[in-house]
Amino acid sequence: MRKNPKSLLKLLAFVFMSALTVLSLATCSGAGGESSSPEFVGTWKGMVQATPPVPLILTLTPTTFSTLAGDPSGDSESLTGTITFDTSAKHILLLDVTESYTGNVPTTPTHPGDKRYVLYSLSGTTLTIAYSNTAYPTDVTGGIAMTKQ
Repeated sequence: MRKNPKSLLKLLAFVFMSALTVLSLATCSGAGGESSSPEFVGTWKGMVQATPPVPLILTLTPTTFSTLAGDPSGDSESLTGTITFDTSAKHILLLDVTESYTGNVPTTPTHPGDKRYVLYSLSGTTLTIAYSNTAYPTDVTGGIAMTKQ
């Protein structure tokens, strides 16, 4: 039986993501080996500064993330994936597993394995994040401010 190269790539991506999930579970304890959840765990709502602004919902667990963003025209995009983090440096690494959308194709579609480097700041019920596709930002100035839901 001959396999389609595209299905083999999907299988390899699944195996890779499964391995990363296991590694992230093994390394996601808090500072000093604590087993409590990191401070950023929860569902957060904010607005991405665009024209027009786009509502964003971000859900973070100790091992996974999901996002949902939608604009007034009816276009929406959702992502899911795994995370690793360092609470002492305020870093979260998002690793995409899936992307789905309604309406127009996203301007910059993501692919399994794409990464976003996130720097976060938490003050009360406000989580501010700045992110980059190449390296961790140095500060959260101009980032997305979100409120815990």
